[in-house]
This record gives sequence, C-alpha cells and structure tokens, in this order.
Amino acid sequence: MQAFAALGHGIEPKLIDDPVIAVIAKRVNKNPAQVLLAWALQRGTAPLTTATSIRHIEENFGISALPDGAIDEITQGISTRIRLNSVVDTGIPGFIPRGR
Repeated sequence: MQAFAALGHGIEPKLIDDPVIAVIAKRVNKNPAQVLLAWALQRGTAPLTTATSIRHIEENFGISALPDGAIDEITQGISTRIRLNSVVDTGIPGFIPRGR
C-alpha cells in the first residue's frame, strides 16, 4: 500500500496539527511529520512525500521507530478522519476512470 502525499499536501485539517500527534512528537523528540511517517511505515504503508524544502527532505530521513504504545495512540486516538485523495470517490481505490 502506498500513501501519496502522506502528510496531506497542506489540506485542512492538517494531520500534523492533530493534538494526539503533537503530544507523541514531543514525547519522542521528533516533529509531527516524522511521527506520522514513522506510523505509516510501521503499519506497512509506503508513504510518498512531496517535501517542499531541503530541510523537510532531511527531516523525513530523520524518522525512527515509535514505541508500540504510540502506534496504538495514533491508530485509536487521532481525530482527523478524512480521505485526502478523491480517487476513493470512484469506489475503486487506486483507479481513476478516463474522462475525469
């Protein structure tokens, strides 16, 4: 499974602003983007980022494994529940009909 623009492309509400993510980021001494990327990788997802600066690219390489408790906190406690990719509107994830 791949997650294109895994941090949301700046779409509101921003995943990096979720309070659950902020608390975990502070606890593990990482930034929210690093926490979200680590969470995705530990779930078996390949996050495809669209970093906008050299600094963000470097930060993306600075991720590390999250403790199991943090994975559960994110999975169960994150309040942002939106799909950021309209492809799912087709009913067939990963399929974009011709003509759209």
